[in-house]
Amino acid sequence: MTISLYPHQIKMVEETRAAMRNHRSVLLRSPTGSGKTVVASYIIKAALEKGSRTIFTVHRRELIEQTARTFDIFGIPYGLIVAGVTPDYERQIQIASIDTLQRRLVNLPPIDLLVVDEAVHAMAEGWMKCINHFNDAWVLLLTATPRRLDGRGLKKVADIMVHGPETRWLIDNKFLSPYRAFAPFTPDMSNSRIEQGDFKIEDAANVMDQPSITGDAVEHYKKICAGTRAIAFATNVQHSKNICEQFNGAGIPAQHIDGKMSKKERDEAIDLFRQDKIKVLTNCNIVSEGFDVPDMETAILLRPTKSISLYLQQVGRALRYKEGKVAFILDHAGNIFRHGMPCDKFNWYLSDKDKSNGKSERAAPIYQCKFCFFCFEDQFDICPNCEMEREDRKKVLQHKKGQLGEIFPGEVKNYRRASRDEIWSADTLEELLRIKTECNYKLGWVFHMCEEKGIYCDKKMLWRIYG
Repeated sequence: MTISLYPHQIKMVEETRAAMRNHRSVLLRSPTGSGKTVVASYIIKAALEKGSRTIFTVHRRELIEQTARTFDIFGIPYGLIVAGVTPDYERQIQIASIDTLQRRLVNLPPIDLLVVDEAVHAMAEGWMKCINHFNDAWVLLLTATPRRLDGRGLKKVADIMVHGPETRWLIDNKFLSPYRAFAPFTPDMSNSRIEQGDFKIEDAANVMDQPSITGDAVEHYKKICAGTRAIAFATNVQHSKNICEQFNGAGIPAQHIDGKMSKKERDEAIDLFRQDKIKVLTNCNIVSEGFDVPDMETAILLRPTKSISLYLQQVGRALRYKEGKVAFILDHAGNIFRHGMPCDKFNWYLSDKDKSNGKSERAAPIYQCKFCFFCFEDQFDICPNCEMEREDRKKVLQHKKGQLGEIFPGEVKNYRRASRDEIWSADTLEELLRIKTECNYKLGWVFHMCEEKGIYCDKKMLWRIYG
């Protein structure tokens, strides 16, 4: 079977293959919805045709099913290494649950390629055990957000990082849906303790699991996006159940799912949601990753988090593309102001020494309309949603006017230095070379930045051109 890839996916395949020619372990970083599993499947099928053996590893059963569907589309035969399924180790391609795989390593023959899905988890003990066991295999890691809550980058498991398209590009080119973001409530988390880099669950629940907050979420759903299919993200299981109860009490069909329910119970609830028989699915840490319902329109954020990865995974559920769809993000957790808008460009590094890792490059702040709670970029004078004039805009513009001075082109050229934000946001070799030329930097600076950011570059070729 021949599968046609989109041009941006072909580019991802080519750049990933180029990186793998020179590095054992390559990280492919690309947003939710860009087709990372499709790209990996294309590479796996080509390797299969050359006789190579591959294991594709995931950390949730739902992701096994999603990967299997993609392999079926590509016509890739596979075995399953998962609890409750009889293994067929003779298959050249295996889809494996990481928990089962690490217990069966001694039963497996050598492999040529190990693919790690949701690679932000790859430095956990079980993953490292498998990566180290297959120490002669190439490793391809997939993630939308290569940043752990503990602040550590993925340099320990990845030699280089390949970047896919940005979220804004995917929206503009109809691979993700446009969205409207509202922030009706911003919680005060100043007294919440921090545990393993995020708000302590108990403290977050004490702030968020209040009837008034949940009731406000129900009312804004009815006011802003009534009738849409929504997923509500809660702080803990009890909070999720309470959210579900309030939606049902308001006459909006809702159902709760959690990790302690049987797979059958979860699947039945998700099927009802897909069939539009329930409007709201409430959960805690169940559908942030690997959940694909293009008809889902709304993400209701009721869990404050310091994790940029968790935030982008949650809002990404609502951005799956469907013709004519506009997604809604109802942020009652303050995450938009904590991390930025979903279509912002974020700065990603493999190293963990730079505190800016994962920070949005947005220069202007996000403004929240005081009338309709719509969130938009600060440069607008009126709210794009309700068209109410900003009360602060006139005063702010008058204040800034006295601080501005004209900068002539010659002065810019004479004193041109790349800003820190400009360097952070440069994630391709072409952008680094542009900065080098404009700022008269040495070629060694480009090599250093490529290594720091995990960008592949051919040093010999660049020396011939620029040396």
